[in-house]
Amino acid sequence: MSVLPRLTHMGEGVYLLDPALKEVGPKHLQLRARPYERIMDYVYTPMPLERLSRAQIHIVNMLREHLIEGKHIGGTDNQIKDKFAEVIRSVGAERVLEWGCGFDSLQTRLAGISYEAADIDLAVINFQRKRGAICRLTENVEKNIEGKVDVIPSIFVFQFGISNDHIAAMSNVLAPRGFVLANVYRRSPESRNRLRKKLAGHGLSVYRRRDLEYLCKGNEYWIASRDLDETESVRLLDRLNGSRTGDDGGPEVPAPGYATASHASAPLLSVAGAG
Repeated sequence: MSVLPRLTHMGEGVYLLDPALKEVGPKHLQLRARPYERIMDYVYTPMPLERLSRAQIHIVNMLREHLIEGKHIGGTDNQIKDKFAEVIRSVGAERVLEWGCGFDSLQTRLAGISYEAADIDLAVINFQRKRGAICRLTENVEKNIEGKVDVIPSIFVFQFGISNDHIAAMSNVLAPRGFVLANVYRRSPESRNRLRKKLAGHGLSVYRRRDLEYLCKGNEYWIASRDLDETESVRLLDRLNGSRTGDDGGPEVPAPGYATASHASAPLLSVAGAG
């Protein structure tokens, strides 16, 4: 496919299609013999997203903030943030650590709950600190945080690379019955399975549901916890889908080979179909 003529190189191999032109580019294209994927409607990044460097993620963060401020995107992001905040409140969480908070964090939706954040981007950390938030570099979370947290929400983060060190830190700071709450999209089935196994390797059982509202491409909701039981995990995941349990209102039927709950020492349990 030919290169779009109006793409601007923003650095580190990340390109922007000017939203003011009101053009929609192809979902995929080739740039300098490399495959690129369109994200956030106007941004093209090398594929796959899980291999983006920290510098590339920084540029994506800056472009995301620019597009949100210009009201070119943000509807889906706000919908998922609202859903996560509602679930966090429903479990009576007292302390939250948002992982990969970005510039537009969950904090304003969690008034009355002790809120802290972590990010890999120093520009984000400085921005959040100026707003008065406790925000740390992800590498420094475990050694600097005191006590445990009830929920670790992570919105539009798990499509990027999640290191074993980061997963270990999340697992180690969770309180009893605490859990990671994430949405996962733009990963292949194989990539999702690799990520699930990495979480399981740090003692976290993983439950996941398709996003039945199809808010974005291949979106799923994940809960990862050491000790939150299946019934409660599935109840919370269904709550994200408006308490729906299947496309037609009936029970959701597992798809063969689509493992949705795992633990290092537990059998696989299917609770959702392939997204």
